[in-house]
Amino acid sequence: MMTWVLDRFVENSQKAYIPDYSLTVDEQLFPTKARYRFTQFMPNKPYKFGIKFWILAEVKSKYCLNIKPYLGKDEQRVDSLGTHTVMKLMEPYLGRGYNVTTDNFFTSQDLALKLLDRRTSLVGTMRLNRKEIPVSDKLPTHESTFFATDSNSLNLVKYQAKPSKTVIVMSTLHRRAECQTDGKKKPESVLFYNENKCGVDVLDAMCKLMSTKAGCRRWPLAIFFNLLDIAAVNSWILFQKVTGSKMARREFIHQLSMELTDTAAASSADVQQTSADLPVTGPGDLEKRVNRQVKTACKRNRTVTVCELCRRAVCGKCMAKICSSCKDSTS
Repeated sequence: MMTWVLDRFVENSQKAYIPDYSLTVDEQLFPTKARYRFTQFMPNKPYKFGIKFWILAEVKSKYCLNIKPYLGKDEQRVDSLGTHTVMKLMEPYLGRGYNVTTDNFFTSQDLALKLLDRRTSLVGTMRLNRKEIPVSDKLPTHESTFFATDSNSLNLVKYQAKPSKTVIVMSTLHRRAECQTDGKKKPESVLFYNENKCGVDVLDAMCKLMSTKAGCRRWPLAIFFNLLDIAAVNSWILFQKVTGSKMARREFIHQLSMELTDTAAASSADVQQTSADLPVTGPGDLEKRVNRQVKTACKRNRTVTVCELCRRAVCGKCMAKICSSCKDSTS
């Protein structure tokens, strides 16, 4: 059931929005105390334990385009986890000229080549212990070294941001070795990464700021709470795109919740009216036991008796043929 809900959410989100060229992939840790076998511990997060989600989002609007929960080890996976995750999330947008920005958990030479074959560029940081990184001496602060393959399809820049911090960025989007002429002399690929890395992080912060999360011990319900939060952000973005309005997100979510509540109340009233209009078999009797609809002091909840005037289920032990509400209105 939860898989069906998640697939429908992703399908509708992709149909309703055409993203800009710059996308980003990152993880989200949804904090919950629900019991499940794929609990994730991430010490660098404000909440250490929870359910991990892989999210594909647009950088400009922070619109969620694809989401997948991490459910543990996949026996059918062939590639590394980072490569497999990015290719699965980017599958609907491959071959369309998009660019995806990733952090050092996902970025690798294998991923860059696979995306390049599908007409998709990649910009991402890399870990220093990757085997693809050429060996070079330590650089002075704010200095850079550029590397490229024979075909010039993969470009690697090594930038010394601080005396104790080295930044390595792989890019298939940038072809030239350009840097700032003043200041910290950051390379072009590093500047691009800094501007396009925060799509999922901002989306996660927006969801946590105004969340529907409630205490529960069932992990499918926790996933549903996260989908509600992301759906609220997506609907707010679509509302702004379609109407051109600058309504605040808090006001929009409040209005959305009121409209959903009114719709649910109207649907419930229609169901009660339809059930009240159904024919009964005997003088005030139902075919089967139902929950009583008129509250009384009696603790009996299931009944087969209905009121002769309003046709609502009543307790046959406490009332005769007419419920207390009808007696008060007729007296």
